[in-house]
Amino acid sequence: MGIKHTQHKTYPDTVLVRTFEGEVSSDDIIASWKLLHEKNLFTSRIKGVLNDLEDCELTMSMEGFRELMNYMKNQEHLLGLKIAVVTNSPKRIIFPALGEMQEKSLTIKPFSTIDAAIEWITGESYSETKS
Repeated sequence: MGIKHTQHKTYPDTVLVRTFEGEVSSDDIIASWKLLHEKNLFTSRIKGVLNDLEDCELTMSMEGFRELMNYMKNQEHLLGLKIAVVTNSPKRIIFPALGEMQEKSLTIKPFSTIDAAIEWITGESYSETKS
């Protein structure tokens, strides 16, 4: 699986980061969500999860996407979180855009920059806090 888990450097208590590398499938994404849950990283302070897809090849079908959405909708700890997906590729933005439009129980939003995603999750101007 090509997904690394870290806490955000500026917002370690409120933002989890998942960095996707190489080939990543829907099964890999589900396994990553399960691992974060098993490690008890979804604390009451976590506002959201930044998913960085800039350096991966997403190998997901519509069936895999449906399985992923069904899994996520049934995980109570994910329902209140902001799930930001950052990608620089039109091919990879399709699935987060579908998630945003179709899955109203989840708060998913695609972004083209990490700064914009962090600002959405935290409600703070990230570019100002970086300097």
